[in-house]
Amino acid sequence: MGWVVIRQFPFGERVPFAVWGPLAVRALLIAILALLLARLLWVSVTPVFPLGDYKMARGQVPAPAVRSYLLGGVDPFDGAATTITTGNVTSLDLELFGIRQNLGSGGGAAIIGTPDGQQISVQVGREILPGAVLAAVAFDHVVIDRGGIEERLYLDESQPTSLVAPDATSAATAADNSPTVSATTLDRAVRLSPRMRGNAVTGINVAPGPDSALFSSLGLRPSDVIVQINGVSVTDASDLEQLRRELRPGARLTLGVERGADMLPVVVTIPQ
Repeated sequence: MGWVVIRQFPFGERVPFAVWGPLAVRALLIAILALLLARLLWVSVTPVFPLGDYKMARGQVPAPAVRSYLLGGVDPFDGAATTITTGNVTSLDLELFGIRQNLGSGGGAAIIGTPDGQQISVQVGREILPGAVLAAVAFDHVVIDRGGIEERLYLDESQPTSLVAPDATSAATAADNSPTVSATTLDRAVRLSPRMRGNAVTGINVAPGPDSALFSSLGLRPSDVIVQINGVSVTDASDLEQLRRELRPGARLTLGVERGADMLPVVVTIPQ
């Protein structure tokens, strides 16, 4: 049979830490455990659904006049702004015809009309005119860098697009005036030659012949290089002969054309 020895300390004598320290720590742990158990019990008995006859409040719908006022200043095509701002519009004699954005790389290109009446395809970072570089493209405008000053060029949306159906008289007149094309005429319009790099054919050089009017009507330009014919890459001299056979009256070809630093799709339609 064991015995429990209880040591008594005289009145006024300080109890050593070795005696009351473990008791205090134990009491603190018991208090924390009791708090956690109380929280667990509270979570367990509290319902997750509303108590009583709960009804969700109905949404407040503004009056039509208020909605019209609130939505009138919102541009649905620009989520970052409620008003359309033009910024610093360029004073250059340029016209924007089309924009292509590359959201992955942040680049893109634009088709811009120059003061001489030509339309050029310009990639971001390239020069449009001397001293004017295409800095960025957006949904409806491009940014031009002129010596560190950013200017904007917008698409012309002032005139609505209209579809006009030709009448029978104009269609008959156009048919009567359409040129008659033969193999001999095409030979006079287009000059084709292989582009060689080493011993490999990498494309077909295009040059105008004596009939420059027909050459221009095909959508081609001097110094164009055809690298694809209907989606098939040009890799052999036989592709040149195949293209010559395809260039016949009434044909319609989709060509991949290198024009300077740009790669453009050109649809060639040869009249009858």
